[in-house]
Order: sequence, then C-alpha cells, then structure tokens
Amino acid sequence: MNIKVVVTVNIGDAWFCNICIASIRYYYPDVEILILKDELKGSFSTQELETYWNVKRMDYPPNRFGWGSAKFFLLKDPALEGQFFLLLDSDIVFTGRVLDKLLPMTGKYDFIISPEYDDNPYTDWATRTYFDVRKTEIEYPDYKYPGYFFNSGQLLMKAGKLSKEEMELFMDFDNYPYWTRLKDFPMPDQSMVNFLFAVSANKGRARVGAEYQYMIWSESPQYEGKISIDDIKDGNKYPQLMHWAGALRMPYLNAMSHKNLLIFFEKYYYSKIPMGRLKHFVKDAKAIKDHLPITLYRALKRMIRRA
Repeated sequence: MNIKVVVTVNIGDAWFCNICIASIRYYYPDVEILILKDELKGSFSTQELETYWNVKRMDYPPNRFGWGSAKFFLLKDPALEGQFFLLLDSDIVFTGRVLDKLLPMTGKYDFIISPEYDDNPYTDWATRTYFDVRKTEIEYPDYKYPGYFFNSGQLLMKAGKLSKEEMELFMDFDNYPYWTRLKDFPMPDQSMVNFLFAVSANKGRARVGAEYQYMIWSESPQYEGKISIDDIKDGNKYPQLMHWAGALRMPYLNAMSHKNLLIFFEKYYYSKIPMGRLKHFVKDAKAIKDHLPITLYRALKRMIRRA
C-alpha cells in the first residue's frame, strides 16, 4: 500500500491516539503508521505504541509545534517528496476500510479531502471557521471558491505538492508560534489548506479530489446511534473515519458520543500489550475519578434548577 498514515499527537490526547492507532490496525495490520509527537505542552511516552503496535516515530526537533503546525514540518521535508500521507489528528477512529476507498484515488489526485459542500460561503460561520471568502477572492485573484470547505484533521496528500514557499506565506518555520496570517486566516492549518489547495488547483499545479466524504463528524445527527459494533467488525458498511472535532473528548469514554466505538477499540488496544487488562483498569479508574467532580457538579446544578 503506497499510503503512509501519520497521526499527530500531544500530551493531552495521547490516550485518544492509542484508540486511533488500534482502529487503524484493526483493518490494516500492515500499513505503515507513523506518529508525529508535539511536545509543546509536555513530554510523554509512546513506547507502547512503538513496541506493540508497529508504529514508528517521526522527529523534527525540538518537536514543539502547537496549533496544527506539526504536519507542515513533515510536508516540507524534501526527503518525503512524492509520497502519499494520510495526515490525521489523534481524535479520530476508523469505522471501516476507508483506505480501500482512498487508495484508488491516489492515481488521479494529489490532495484528497472530505468535502463539506456549501452554497453560501459568505456567512459569518465560514469566516470564523475558514476565512472571509469574499475578501479573499478580491485580494487574491488566484483564489476561487471551489464549492466546498473541508476539515483539516484528515488529509490525504502527496508530499511536495505544497511547496515550502507556498507554506511560508502563512508560516515562519523558524520562529514559534509559526503562524503569521491569523488576522485573515483565523484557523491556522485549516484556513491555510482550504486556501492553498484551491489556488494550486486553479493554477493547474495540483489535482484535488473532493468526490468522497470519508469523514463522519462524531456529532452528526445522521449517524447518532446508527453505527453498531457489528458494523465496525464488518468494515464495509461505513468505510470512513469518525472525527471528534470540536466535540467533548475525555478519557472517561462513557461521557462521549459513540462511546461503543471508542470502548471497542480501546479494549482492542489493551488486548495487545502486556498486563493490558490491569493497565486498562488503572486507566479507567483514573478516568472515573477525574470525571466524578464534573458529574457531581452537573447533578447539583440540576437540583438547584428544580428547587
């Protein structure tokens, strides 16, 4: 398989990264998986993943990125030019054999995104979430709204198709916090790729595939309570991935949407490591302890409202 999967992870979502990796390996035991650690908020170990889940680590010292910038240090690496990478945030799980759907598209496209079609890109929401399209179309004649936006937490890209010079329009790779155009492009990596992919396509420098919605948003009413564990085991009913972008994320999985999926893949993760049952118990006990004050606070608020 000529796709490599790269998961970016920081200390706050390392627990979610374990679930993410387990879900990928459930369907693809042999695909190459790499993790790109962001230690801006603190160092953490990924030794279990590397040892027991056949995961390799990528390093771009000092490994301190923040705000979605890590993936672009990878993309500007000349040693990786021409290779396809599925770049993932760590708050994602595979719900089926999504790579089977994406792989054939790599022969036609350089960037493969999960489109969110929008007939009106001039709303306040679009400006907050991506950028001011009307202003951008005026100031950058090479940009034309392509008819969709996309979330940047999952991108299938050919390295080298975005040049370092193009990325430097938005980033100063030598000086943290790296992003230089936040006034006009407020959601750093997401704004950047939505702009640059469209410009590259308009100039004929890259081909953008926007024919398959392979991301399921975890809070979408369309999928609420619909995906069963039997569906997950089958792997063909939902050949997509689910992303908890902007949703509640915490180690106490019972509080999260689609907890059945998360619990299934977390159990799978611990089944492959030594003393996994004990480690899983300890993790769950800590998650319950940490969640207890939140539960009590919410219960107290309900009692006060009813009083």
